[in-house]
Parts: sequence; structure tokens; C-alpha cells
Amino acid sequence: NSDPITTGNFECLLDLPPITPGCVRLYLCRHGQTENNRLHLVQGARVDPSINRNGYEQAQRLGMAISRLEKSSSSDGAVPRLAVHSKLRRARETAQVLTSTASSQSTDSNQPALKVLGE
Repeated sequence: NSDPITTGNFECLLDLPPITPGCVRLYLCRHGQTENNRLHLVQGARVDPSINRNGYEQAQRLGMAISRLEKSSSSDGAVPRLAVHSKLRRARETAQVLTSTASSQSTDSNQPALKVLGE
């Protein structure tokens, strides 16, 4: 799916307070929705479904929000450079979608691309 997401509060991460000097900011997020999530079924690590359409859109929205950090002068040092995920398919897919979305929205050619690291 490559339909662009056009609605949402993509500036939500811009409301965070400034980063204290000598510190880093870590963004933690959960994987996008799977069908098992939607159906309220327990997944755990033994069941490894893909994200569904809604999960894909959730990851795209997160990527859009991350891309807004780059465009904001008040978010110096807050732009992530690495997305780390577990070995589970749903986590990997979420990381891949959010990083490709964030990178596609980038306007700064000097800014390094958001990298994905996982098992």
C-alpha cells in the first residue's frame, strides 16, 4: 500500500520539552496493529502475524510525525537516526514502514537517513 496519509496530528512530537544537555531522547513505540490485535487475541512471541492495513497506516503516521522533527528548528538533537526492533515480523514491518515514510518526507539532503536495526 502506498496511499499517502494526509490527515492527523503530525506535529504531536513537537510538543515535547527540550532535551537536557548531555542527554538523549528515546522514542518508544509499539508495533502497528495486527489482525490478532483487532480481534483481541493474545499473540506473544509464538504467533508472528504481519501488521494489517490499520497497522500500516499507524506506522506511516509515526513516520510522518518523525519527519516533522527534522523540519522544526526547536527539535535540535531530537531527530532519531536509528529504529531498533525485535525479531518479530510485526515489529520489523512497523520499523520499515515508519523509516521509509520518514525518509520519503525528508527535505534535508544532508540529513542521514533513518536506519533500521533488528534481528
